[in-house]
Formats: sequence, structure tokens, C-alpha cells
Amino acid sequence: MKYLFFAIAILICRTSFAQNQDRVWLLGYGGGNQTPMNDSFGLSILRFDNGNQLSIVNNQSCNLNIRGGNSSLCDSMGNLLFFTNGEKVYNANYALMSNGNNLNATNQNGIYQPQGALSLPFPAHNNWYRVLVSEIKVFSPQLVTGVKLYDNLVEVNPSTPQVSEVLLKNQVMIEDSLEYGQVTAVKHANGRDWWVLVPESHSNRYYTMLLDPTGLSLVDTQAVGDIFYAGLGQAVFSPDGTKYVRANGIKTTTPTDLYIYDFDRCTGKLFNPIHLEYENWGFGTGCAISPNSRFLYAINANYIFQYDLQATDI
Repeated sequence: MKYLFFAIAILICRTSFAQNQDRVWLLGYGGGNQTPMNDSFGLSILRFDNGNQLSIVNNQSCNLNIRGGNSSLCDSMGNLLFFTNGEKVYNANYALMSNGNNLNATNQNGIYQPQGALSLPFPAHNNWYRVLVSEIKVFSPQLVTGVKLYDNLVEVNPSTPQVSEVLLKNQVMIEDSLEYGQVTAVKHANGRDWWVLVPESHSNRYYTMLLDPTGLSLVDTQAVGDIFYAGLGQAVFSPDGTKYVRANGIKTTTPTDLYIYDFDRCTGKLFNPIHLEYENWGFGTGCAISPNSRFLYAINANYIFQYDLQATDI
């Protein structure tokens, strides 16, 4: 069953983490140092505490620009550890991390692609984290694709953020025509490791990677369902890890494609694809899934669409 809501909304999807690790989000353009201070420049630091109560603080001392892609990670108490715009990594003091620049060859002021950067805890390695970054290539105004996915290893010193550093960077994990962003991850069924899915561009093929205590490895590729044409959209796992959803806006004159897959957290496989369409009133779209993993929300410029993922007639 589908319900229609009249609204203008932006749905922000976050990778499913342990409690409190996604408490801090950062958005905006760094620097400015306005006198008197205003909100024309500076990073907006969003915190979700005390039952997801939102507070927003403006930081004008940090000079990092965050555009379409960003990623941040907190400790189990919700304290910020580091954040990245896909080109640089900054520590909890909002300063450039040692060896923390030049993560991306084509976007020196921050990546544009949504979900083009992803930060994950490195299983069984305290204070080590992996930062994945997608690099894009512009072939024409109508054709922009990912071309590489990089892996970076970050070491964080929680008590002394200024000595945190990027230990290893720019390790090419995938080199292919990839989707414009949409790099996302979900916990393995063992509760420790991570599955990472990266869609191929203009294809029905997915790269499946596994992050475990030995490192990040490419496990398999899988072709499933119909060809998914590249566009501006979003990919998201349900909080319980059983569903994987992608929404792509291709043109303003055609419906938005919405694909829903079942996901096996033991094998990393997608199955049972369902293809839906909804009205597209603007280029680009987004999707998100409710905390109880039941309801899927997708948007266009004017409406939010709700789908019951437990219904038999989606």
C-alpha cells in the first residue's frame, strides 16, 4: 500500500552503526570568519542526543568544504572521532589530520557525489578505521560516473586527536564504471564484520566487499534484477539488514526508478528484486527506511512516498 504526503523534504541516509557512532553530522562550507558571525559560511555541526534530540552548532574556524559527499564517525559515547569530505580527513579538533589530504584526485575541494565517502570501524582493531572514497570522471554534462573506489586506513587517538593520522591511503579496490556515489554498508550477520555494496553504472551488477579483521577484500560481483540506469539518487540498507533499496532520478521527464531487494547478511547476496516507479518532479531523489525496518520513504521535489516493506503487494 502506498500513501502520498504533500511536503518538501530531504531524506538523509546513514550507514547502520552501533549505538551513538552516527551522532554527529557535518555539513556546509568551512571558513568565512565573519564579523559579526553569521551562518553564510562555516560548518553546521548536527548532534543527535537524548533520544535523537537535534542541536546545531556553527563552526567558522574549520576551513573544510563539505559538498555532496561527506562521512563522519563517533565513538560509542557519541564523541566525534573524525570526519571527511572525501578529499581530506579532519580530526575531532576540526583540524587536518596528519597525512589526511589528497584522498581523491579529481575533487580537491570535496567530492560532489552523494554517498561517495564511507567511514567504518576496522573489526578487531581498536582505534583503526577504514575510509572508502569514490572518484568520478565527467565524460559530458549528461554522463558522470565513478571510475575508482579507494580504501584508506585511519588511526585515531581519542584522548589526543592532534596525533591521529592517515596510515595508508589511495589503495584502489575497484576500477570500473561505477554508480555516481551510492557506496553503502551493513553489518555482517556475525555482528562484527561489514558488507560493502558498490553498484556498477548502467548495469544490474554489484560489487560486494567484506571488511573483516584481515582487511577489506573484494568478495564477489553479482548481477541481479533489471539494468539500473545511472542517475542522481541514493542507496540504503534497512536497519535490520534484510532490505537493500536504491532510488534514482534519471530525467525530469521520466519516472524515478525504485528497486527493493532482499539481502542475505550471511552471504552478502541480493535476491527477490522488485521494481517500482514514482512521479519525478525534479532531477534527483532520495530514500530512507524507518528504524523498525518496515516503512520505506522515497521523495521527489514535492512529495514523500511511503511503502510498507512487509506488505505482499508493494
